[in-house]
Amino acid sequence: MSNLEEIAKLSGFSKATVSRVLNKSRHVSPETREKILNVIREMDYVPNRNAVSLSKGKTLQIGMVTENISEVILPFMTRFVEVAAEHGFQTIIYTSDSDRKRELQAFEDLKQKRVDGLLIITCVNELSLVSSYGKYGPIVSWQRTDRPDIPSVAMDQYDGYRLAVEHLLSLGITNIANAFGRPSSLNTKRRAQAYEDLMTQRGLEVRRDWYFEAVYHMAGGQETVRRLLAGSADRQPDPGCRESKRHPADRSAVRPNLLPETDARIAGLQNRRESSAAESAVPQAAICANDFVAAGVLSEARRLGWNVPGELRIVGFDNMPIAETLGLTTVQNPIRDQAYNAFSLLSPGLLGRPLPLKPLEFGLVVRETT
Repeated sequence: MSNLEEIAKLSGFSKATVSRVLNKSRHVSPETREKILNVIREMDYVPNRNAVSLSKGKTLQIGMVTENISEVILPFMTRFVEVAAEHGFQTIIYTSDSDRKRELQAFEDLKQKRVDGLLIITCVNELSLVSSYGKYGPIVSWQRTDRPDIPSVAMDQYDGYRLAVEHLLSLGITNIANAFGRPSSLNTKRRAQAYEDLMTQRGLEVRRDWYFEAVYHMAGGQETVRRLLAGSADRQPDPGCRESKRHPADRSAVRPNLLPETDARIAGLQNRRESSAAESAVPQAAICANDFVAAGVLSEARRLGWNVPGELRIVGFDNMPIAETLGLTTVQNPIRDQAYNAFSLLSPGLLGRPLPLKPLEFGLVVRETT
């Protein structure tokens, strides 16, 4: 007697009803479901996933492709896992560590029917190669792409970044540094375009010398502040430029990324008189790739004695919980809804029916750092 038949016999219900309970169908009354589940628990029955996959022609698994796992992408991944589970799918994480061959294993698994679909979070292979696997199953991307054959849930970050730049300009802040993420990504290019467009439209100087790329985490934010400080001291021909005042206790602070001669030059500038020429050489604000970078900028700026927001305004991106904790002004990025939409775009191939998409919109959250 099969397990299914035995459960049906012991519970007093048909095999069809037992099957509906095992497959989490909604077309079973709560009382019937509980009686059958009690029998299943007593038998310590575990469904054979391979057998279920063969019977349905699906693995009920979705692969998530990413270079690595970081605090920046965890909210997106967590929400996607939740939505997938609500529809009976498990998720497998493929981390490539920037190894193209290793990453391709995920796409080969799609080809070999080991997963039913793929979600790209970040991808290091050429998208032209990746798209060739689309005939084996649905693929969706959180990473922004310019290929219509790889649907993406990413928003045009030009719009979100524009909110940050407009906010600073409305406060009279024109000396703006930018800490960007991946140099090659469309998001980075669109963020830079938003900054440059607004500055150009208002006849203001575009400070590309204050562009910092591949800044992803808190440590990168701290390093950005140190580089800004050194850059301000070294900038020519502005002899009146200054470093923002530091507390005396900070003067002996270790800054491993600054050369000794640069450090000495910075120290020599501390007591110079402020002037309009000085202000033009010192960043008044930093817009950051994400809230963790902004947290790093904030902590290092304060350690070096910069008054935030008096001397330096800081804007993050995403509106993670850390932004509220630290009082960071930031751009609200609807990451959880993007994760839901990622499953929605996969749903025709996974469920045989489309799920409605959630509307997405950026917003500005003003807090203490501006």
